[in-house]
Amino acid sequence: MSIRLSEPLSELERCPHCQVYKPTLEFLYNYVDARQSHSGEGPGWLVYRCSSCYNVIAFWTPLWKVFANRTDTVAYLHRNNVTAYRMIPDGGIEVGELPDKVARYLKQAVSTQFAPDGAVMLAGSAVDAMLKEKGYDKGSVYERIKIAVDDRVLTADMAEWAHVVRLEANKPRHSDLDDPHATEAEAKQSIEFAKALGDFLFVFPARVAAGKNAANDAQERA
Repeated sequence: MSIRLSEPLSELERCPHCQVYKPTLEFLYNYVDARQSHSGEGPGWLVYRCSSCYNVIAFWTPLWKVFANRTDTVAYLHRNNVTAYRMIPDGGIEVGELPDKVARYLKQAVSTQFAPDGAVMLAGSAVDAMLKEKGYDKGSVYERIKIAVDDRVLTADMAEWAHVVRLEANKPRHSDLDDPHATEAEAKQSIEFAKALGDFLFVFPARVAAGKNAANDAQERA
């Protein structure tokens, strides 16, 4: 029996690879854990291909007995048949530990990689918002990056990369006469730095703190 995802595909706004809007996804194949497939339980993988860039997108979902008595050649998974699903790659970012403004800029930057000028400006805004969240809200971005290095909040290498992102964001913002537009590669690099900086300043410290609290709680219960 072949298993296909239905509703999640119609809700996919952009391909996580090429960012094309409302992509057409072609079903390739599915896989259900053979150790549990006889009962209809266990994890299932469903693989699709974007008709625009031809890259593969995999969906994972737990299959809870919903197909135990099915004999259909093709069974379509709808949202009410599954408890969860996850797309890989998800094309997004982890935003749980990021400040709201930072997460908003980053998510928009990721979703607009098809428009590099806009993506680099949004990535630059994300970096700007991160500095402000850390208390660096006076002066130009250049000056604030320098102060963050002096305070050892940023390393010299991170500051150098941050300046590259700042300059890339300035090109389309100020309509640079010689080189006004960002390339897709530059947009991708700007977003990667913004993600890395967000992890360094917010995500990793939050996870370390959570781990320490969990360890302390465990010791208290022992």
